[in-house]
Amino acid sequence: MKARTPCLPALACLVLLLLAACSSKPMRPDEAMEAAEVAVGKAGTGAAVAEAQGPLERARGKLDQARSALQAPDYAQARRLAEQARADAELSIALADLAKAQAKLRELQPATAAEQP
Repeated sequence: MKARTPCLPALACLVLLLLAACSSKPMRPDEAMEAAEVAVGKAGTGAAVAEAQGPLERARGKLDQARSALQAPDYAQARRLAEQARADAELSIALADLAKAQAKLRELQPATAAEQP
């Protein structure tokens, strides 16, 4: 018996479907946008120290740019900017926490130095 070869039109359709699936438009970055919004909001409430203001302002700017990209709609760019905004906001939070810890350390150092013989 002769072996059956796949039908060429069916194979061509399968290849076209695979190519179409790979080139589809990116999904809306709703989760990335929400995470960035939360991080920027959290950083804004606790970033009173000067060291944290630069990253916080960058985070706010990138979040605004991400919102604009979302409206364009350039979802890939919006996702990148939202992720960068989140990272900048988290840096701002970390810098604010560091400044608070350093202030507490300076406050405790004289007390511990006075207690040592």
